Amino acid sequence: MGVHDPRVELQIGSSWSDVTGPVRMQDGIRHRRGRGSEGARVDASQTTLTLDDPTGRFNSRNPRSPYYGQIGRNTPLRYSVDGAAVALSIAPGDVGRAYAVNHASFAVTDLDVRAEATPVSWSGVRSGLAWEVCGRCGSGDASWWFTVNDTGTLTLTWSADGTTLLTATSSIPVPFGPGERAAIRATLDVNNGASGRTITFYTSGSISGTWAQLGDPIVQAGTTSVSPGFASLQVGDVANVTTQAVGRLIHAVQLRDGIGGTIVANPNFGAQSSGTLAFNDSAGRLWTVQAAAAITSRRTRVVGEVSEWAPRWHVSGNDVRAPLTAAGVMHRLNQGRKPLRSVLTRGIPSLAPDLVAYWPLEDGPESTQAYSPLPGVDPLTVTGLSMASDSSQPASAPLPTVKAGARMSGVVPPHTASDWAVHLFVHIPTAPSTSGAVLEWTTTGSPWKLWRLLFGPTNFELQADDGTGALTLAATGSVLPYDGTWWDFIVLVIPTGADLLVIAGGYSNLLTNTTAGRITTIDTKFGAAMDGTGIGHLMVFGSENPGDGAYVQAYRGEAAGSRVARLGLEESVPVDTWGPAAEQELMGYQRPGKLLDLMAEAEAVDGGILMEDRQRLGLIYRGRSTLYTQTPILTIPYADLVELGPPRDDDSRIRNDRTVNRLNGSFGQWVADEGPLTPDAVGLYDDEVTLNAAYDSQCQPIAQWLTHLGTVDEARYPRVRLYLHKDPQYIDAVTRLDVGSIVRVTDLPANLPPGPLDLLVEGYEEEVTTERWTLDLVCSPGSPWQVGELDDPDYGREDTDASQLAAPLTASATSLSVATMSGPLWSTDPADCPFNLDVNGETVRVTAVTGASSPQTMTATRAVNGVVAAHSPGDPVQLAIPSIAAL
Repeated sequence: MGVHDPRVELQIGSSWSDVTGPVRMQDGIRHRRGRGSEGARVDASQTTLTLDDPTGRFNSRNPRSPYYGQIGRNTPLRYSVDGAAVALSIAPGDVGRAYAVNHASFAVTDLDVRAEATPVSWSGVRSGLAWEVCGRCGSGDASWWFTVNDTGTLTLTWSADGTTLLTATSSIPVPFGPGERAAIRATLDVNNGASGRTITFYTSGSISGTWAQLGDPIVQAGTTSVSPGFASLQVGDVANVTTQAVGRLIHAVQLRDGIGGTIVANPNFGAQSSGTLAFNDSAGRLWTVQAAAAITSRRTRVVGEVSEWAPRWHVSGNDVRAPLTAAGVMHRLNQGRKPLRSVLTRGIPSLAPDLVAYWPLEDGPESTQAYSPLPGVDPLTVTGLSMASDSSQPASAPLPTVKAGARMSGVVPPHTASDWAVHLFVHIPTAPSTSGAVLEWTTTGSPWKLWRLLFGPTNFELQADDGTGALTLAATGSVLPYDGTWWDFIVLVIPTGADLLVIAGGYSNLLTNTTAGRITTIDTKFGAAMDGTGIGHLMVFGSENPGDGAYVQAYRGEAAGSRVARLGLEESVPVDTWGPAAEQELMGYQRPGKLLDLMAEAEAVDGGILMEDRQRLGLIYRGRSTLYTQTPILTIPYADLVELGPPRDDDSRIRNDRTVNRLNGSFGQWVADEGPLTPDAVGLYDDEVTLNAAYDSQCQPIAQWLTHLGTVDEARYPRVRLYLHKDPQYIDAVTRLDVGSIVRVTDLPANLPPGPLDLLVEGYEEEVTTERWTLDLVCSPGSPWQVGELDDPDYGREDTDASQLAAPLTASATSLSVATMSGPLWSTDPADCPFNLDVNGETVRVTAVTGASSPQTMTATRAVNGVVAAHSPGDPVQLAIPSIAAL
């Protein structure tokens, strides 16, 4: 089937079965992924193919089929291709490795470990966790291991004695984006000659390339050593090290004894044949593939679910076919998915088994009972309450307010009679004129049987009596100001020997010769004093430690990717996030809504991409910062493309006046004030969007960023086509290409503006047949995502406010006279050269700048972008790559 060797598998039972043979390759395999156009929401991926099925093997209703009862709706389908670079492959969610048994040479003195890898993302994935590159760690026998953190920083962990762990982490993250193949290195100088040890980290384009130091060396007090240990050397997931199961390709690893010293292990997975299970490296070590890892050149293009099995055949009964359509997990998640309940209703039940009774009180306006989400807990009976009338608690659906004469009553299931706690969310808009009860409950304790919680004009009161009406406790405590906020008010009792410690609000007291018993009923009668008070989320704990959790504030202030990941975890949908949470926008209150809609809220606030995982039935959130200033995954000359464009140079995407409203908050606005697409230049193109951001202060920066994206002054090339059957050298890069990656087109013809042309991949469609593999990329301009980066030689420069040629410039002259009209002069420091300038459309590379005043003289190489022209005094001069401020 050619260089691509497509493979189609169905998950039959718990294993994948190859069904490529019956695939009608003359009809082709078609696959669609990502966005259909710029700015659209990502759709569920779709894969279509047809199987020859003369025996009815793929008829899910046919009892003669060997797959009968094992295939049906949403049977997983996996489509993969061959032809990429060979590597040790570990899929997301899997735990796999290659290992070499312990060898005497592994007992190194100074440590030097290097690796070349392509992870799904160099940062993010799962917040707070790291992924392993390689290392040695037995049970109670730690030696060392090398990991990459969710922040993109590198960590080296080692032990001198096999038990006590020592660590060092790079001061800055690696400069690599998702899908980028690169190399990392860590060295440990156990004795730096100054009574200490030094750990240094490096990066490179490849394991054999030139190494650049990553951040500052880490100098720690005290000399050290590396425990020789007995564990095998493992690449991938290191046994006995708890991190996360991240999808990654590992191409090669080196372990050296001494910094730059003798190579003692050198597994080069890229030099092996695809499918190799064991091999000897150049240092003589035998490597064996274990668990879910594989040495392979095969790459998964999609994992989907077959939602329909509809065989087709000719009226004669011959030519039976089974056309299949497999959709990504978004398809199922969008099918009739009911809205998720409120954050409180979803979070509080997780506190079981300590939680013995819970009534959210989020029922509708005509309810006569209050439902409990806890099994075995009967509803509360409610009369006279104004149900669903208070919507001011952001973590909740609308809650009831109290009216004079209202009542709620119910039974608390039996629980251990030792200690207990009662929670009630209370919202008192204004101070009451007299005291009134908001909660009453009965217990089996002694001497107190009946308890009441009351609020008055300036404080609260906790009362209890022995069940006969004789008051035995009347404790008062201060309350928070009646400022309209919601309180999670707690009454907590803790037995202490023969005594009982009572804690409520600002009150606590140790009461002698008392028992807590257990709570048996809730029976609250409301008077006129509490009229208009909001109540909800009544909880009874059989524990002194209720632990309410972050959901009480509806996760306000949560990073966008963290919200997507948490929602996925709660709904059992695998989610990876790409990019550090610290670089993502913060979310407002999580309100009830459908799962994908809540995730899309996070996508909209942060400006990233919510998409499907290609390697499993799950989702990926690609944070906005991972789209910034990327190294192109695919660089391709124009001549190798089948199609580029046709270009669109219209106003369909212009937005030069953006307003961002915060949901239930303030707003921010930004109007483009410079460049060729300002309202003064082309007219007003405005729009408005409402986002669920955490704070009003986020609105204007987001509006400014959206205005930047909406004023890109270049033609758009929405579609790029290439034939991989003709140019298989691009297969490896294409298999690493994903939604949000950058494609660079070079060597543009004379009829187009000089390049290179950077395009952001919004999505793609591909078709594989017996003879062809066609890839159509849906693209948008990549230039607005090339933002300023500190100390970067191209993107870390500041432009002057306005510069121009001060003298004529012939087509061949290499000396420019440049006048700065406003802003700082150009730097004359040789260290700041070279850099590229745009001179009225021609790119020149400046190698020296002289002159302490304007005009200055610049020495330059001409026609860097292929434009050869003469220029006149007054022609504009500016940085060829302007430093754009990121959001």
